[in-house]
Amino acid sequence: MLDRKWLLIGSCAVLTILAPGSVHAQAARLLVPNETHAETSTVSGISPLELQQFVQALKQMQTIDLESQKQMAAIIQKEGLKLERFVEIDRANSSGVAPEKPVSDGEQQRYNSIVTKIQKVWQDSQPKKERAITGQGLTVARFGEINNQVRSDRALQEKVKQMIGTPPVPAQPTGDR
Repeated sequence: MLDRKWLLIGSCAVLTILAPGSVHAQAARLLVPNETHAETSTVSGISPLELQQFVQALKQMQTIDLESQKQMAAIIQKEGLKLERFVEIDRANSSGVAPEKPVSDGEQQRYNSIVTKIQKVWQDSQPKKERAITGQGLTVARFGEINNQVRSDRALQEKVKQMIGTPPVPAQPTGDR
């Protein structure tokens, strides 16, 4: 179960790293390496159908993640902490380095309450993500295999970006003219 959990986290964590924009733009940035190639190729072992299933599952997982993020932001707001302060306290708790402004007992209690509620939102999203994958005809394990191949193959990344519906990122000039 732990492997499945991390697979789902890893697949969607990439989505949350993306710049602001549409879900499709976010998905594409997840898959965009620092350097891109103009041509695309198919990777042996991934059929066109599986790639389409992967893309559809990825889109659904993005939607699930966006909804979860909205719920998490609402929880933070409802508990009376500003997002910036929550992040500051969270970083302090994770790193062991005290924040610039000391954390009051009340803030720590609100933070703890928020974390518990956010964990519940995250846990509730995991079966939805699994259903998004299996609903497209893939197993979670196969989704992970395809995800790993996409992450390691720039041409395949471009293919997935095209299938998601985001225009390819132009190659950066190298200065060699």
